Amino acid sequence: MIAANSWKDEHIELLKVWWEKGYTSNNIAHRFSEVGYKVTRNAVIGKVHRLGLCGRRTQKDKPAPQRTIQLQPKKVPRPVVPFRTRHPSGFYIRRGRDDVIEKPNPANQVSLLETQEDHCRAIIGYRDGKASEAVCCGGLAVWVLDEKGRKKRSPWCKYHNHAYTSEGKR
Repeated sequence: MIAANSWKDEHIELLKVWWEKGYTSNNIAHRFSEVGYKVTRNAVIGKVHRLGLCGRRTQKDKPAPQRTIQLQPKKVPRPVVPFRTRHPSGFYIRRGRDDVIEKPNPANQVSLLETQEDHCRAIIGYRDGKASEAVCCGGLAVWVLDEKGRKKRSPWCKYHNHAYTSEGKR
């Protein structure tokens, strides 16, 4: 290695040339070792400072790139529709955003006493005005989630389930 005071004029000239070309101090030290002079990177840095060679531009010195502002299209807020809502019976009902629910077919209506497990039990009216003669929708009952996330059969079809759980709106 070269001692601090053993830099020869020819070494200094090479250092200046390589420094002006933009070589890093590590590259310059490597080039010196190829020529036969053992120099460390730190020795090159020290000599550059002692010679007062002009510093290089760093990232901080570079002008900031001009940034163009791209305008985002205005977003229209979507209506807030809960994914699950709680029914008065304690069930959780899943609800889709774009569901179009058709009215049940009147041909499916049955009396309350004739309903089965998979029939909708929403009371449509009464025969002869008697409570014992209640007429139910009779459509296919839907599955809902209870408070623990388990699937259970709702007592209503999709139409009535939606009507009874959308805060009184029919």
